[in-house]
Amino acid sequence: MKIGIIGYGQMGSGAAYNLNKKHDLFIYDKFKSDSHGIKSFCTVEKIFSNCQITFSFLPNDKILINAHENKSNGILNYLKKNDIHISCSTVSPETSKKLEKIYSEKKAFFICAPIFARPDGMKNKQAIIPISGKYKIYQKIKPIIESFSKSHTFVGEEIGNANVIKLCGNFLICNAIQSISEALLTADEHGLERLTVIRFLSSSIFDCLIYKGYGDRIAAFDHDPHANAHFPLSLGKKDINLFKSISNKSKNNYPFLDSLLKNFKSATKKGNGHLDWSAISLENQKL
Repeated sequence: MKIGIIGYGQMGSGAAYNLNKKHDLFIYDKFKSDSHGIKSFCTVEKIFSNCQITFSFLPNDKILINAHENKSNGILNYLKKNDIHISCSTVSPETSKKLEKIYSEKKAFFICAPIFARPDGMKNKQAIIPISGKYKIYQKIKPIIESFSKSHTFVGEEIGNANVIKLCGNFLICNAIQSISEALLTADEHGLERLTVIRFLSSSIFDCLIYKGYGDRIAAFDHDPHANAHFPLSLGKKDINLFKSISNKSKNNYPFLDSLLKNFKSATKKGNGHLDWSAISLENQKL
């Protein structure tokens, strides 16, 4: 099958690595070209001339919208009846609703499939993906999703459902980072070795990927970017602000959210936006 990919960064390239084993890929990235030695690079026009199914891996709402509305090479210039676009970006549910409406008017289909994985996990087929949109389209793309993921779950036809789940998940991950940091600061105060403490906890009552991976980084104060396992603090801040935007409809109190927003603001002011988002844990320390 011919499949298009828009966005060949760390996530898009990881998906392409697995998709390329069974499919013919047509790839567009604004910042890359065939000079990178990949024969599949082409224009957005060529993608939609050849492919009915296209995946996008773009970093934020603004870039996703621009990828559609750009007058010179935007997706909407070439979108055809029955085309399927699977957005794997972490964006607002409102952005997805806007795009689904446009696709519906053109008798095409927009699907949300934001990804829980780091770049190395993406390449190693460890991605976990909530998917929302038209069920009949989900059934059609399901075998393709399975070719680059560990698991996926259809979460309803309301297009923004998967976006909400992804933002809730990232909010919980970030709270885990902050709570691990506070726990290890207390361990420090009592003369315990940080790595011993977190490895005991993450191999017993908190035996899961988040506590293992981030726990070790926080214990070692290792927040520098890793080549294949890095989620920048700047993108974490974007996601927590998106979570805030979808939480504003209620009158509930969000003390954990308030604390995170304060710490992201402080970390950004210190110039730490390029570090892994685990560096948010540094804001708990009194230096």
